Amino acid sequence: MTASLQSVLRRTHEGPGTAVAGTPYPELVALVERMRAEDGRIIFDSLRPMGDEFWNMIDGERSVEQIAEAVCLEFGFDLPPNLFLPLVDGIVASGAAAIVGAGNEGERGT
Repeated sequence: MTASLQSVLRRTHEGPGTAVAGTPYPELVALVERMRAEDGRIIFDSLRPMGDEFWNMIDGERSVEQIAEAVCLEFGFDLPPNLFLPLVDGIVASGAAAIVGAGNEGERGT
C-alpha cells in the first residue's frame, strides 16, 4: 500500500526507530538531492535527525502531512510535505509502521 499525505501511521513496535531505516541508501541520496533543490541548507546528514523526529511523532493520529510539517518547522527547513513520502513508504514496507487511517489510497500530494 502506498502512503499519501493524508495517511495516518501507527508504529508496529515501541522504542527507538527512525523513518530512514526502511529506505535503501541510493534512494536516500536521491531524496536528499530533491530536498536540497527545495532548501539549499539540506545535507545528507540532515536526514537522520529529521527521520528520528518523524518516527517519534508517529502516534496513530497525525497524518503524514502534519508530521512532515512539524518536522520541517522544528528543524527550520522549507520542504513540501510530499518529499517525506518515500521515507513513509520505506518504513511501511519494512514493517516498522502501518497505515491505519484516511487517505491511504489516491493522490500522493503535490
